[in-house]
Amino acid sequence: RFRNVTGVQTCALPIWVLWSRLPARETMNEREISDRITDQHAFGDYAFLRRQLVDHGLVTRTPDGRQYRRVEAQPIPEALALLERLRG
Repeated sequence: RFRNVTGVQTCALPIWVLWSRLPARETMNEREISDRITDQHAFGDYAFLRRQLVDHGLVTRTPDGRQYRRVEAQPIPEALALLERLRG
């Protein structure tokens, strides 16, 4: 698991950034969400990042894993600050 820094898991902030770059109210198949994630990182493991989005409750997945959808949520304050900085 990831280290907890001041109450926020270290992986949570980048996951919120990925979440913010997924389309709202759009169902994606596994290839579509994987492509969108791949376009947004240099980590090299889109499947891990996709699972993190699901595990953090930011994306839902059908039981068969064929469809994904971004969950509309209020980012945590630290993620909001990061997203604002990235928008510059």
